[in-house]
Amino acid sequence: MLKKLLALLVVLGLMVSVVGCGDDKKDKDKDKKDKKDEKKDEKDDDKKADKDKTGADKDKKEDKEGPVDLATAKPVATLTADEMNAENAKDPNFLITKYAGKVVEVNGVVDGVVRGTIMLKTSDKKSPIVGCPADVKDDKKDALIGKAVQLRARIPTSELDPVPMTWKVISVKDAKK
Repeated sequence: MLKKLLALLVVLGLMVSVVGCGDDKKDKDKDKKDKKDEKKDEKDDDKKADKDKTGADKDKKEDKEGPVDLATAKPVATLTADEMNAENAKDPNFLITKYAGKVVEVNGVVDGVVRGTIMLKTSDKKSPIVGCPADVKDDKKDALIGKAVQLRARIPTSELDPVPMTWKVISVKDAKK
């Protein structure tokens, strides 16, 4: 008799856990509220997309997302290699901290190119070069050494930004001596 009672309690317990204890109305109300919230979010996204299509806030979107034409983009800051090196010594993430999602320009003289990274000379004896990851092909790197370059990059919005920071060579000139 005790075994039958215990088995009955187990079966009832399973039924309650599978079927639920009631309060279907609360669950339905919660589902309706969740669906309304989702629809509201979709409408907000549609409004943002429409706003972007009309040209409003276009600059903000370009600064924070996706590819930007660096050759024509106006940088929010122009740094020398020495300035970049000094800021980097204080805060290795200063570009993201100060210029997240923005276009920045750096000017300097190329000391070398290592694995596509342009190394700019600095006057700091402790840190004589500053590296700028770029997409420089091996056959072009020798032409840059000793030249004054102007580089631009879109700074990632965070360290986890899926768009990598790649400096683009904007101009190359003979270095002043």
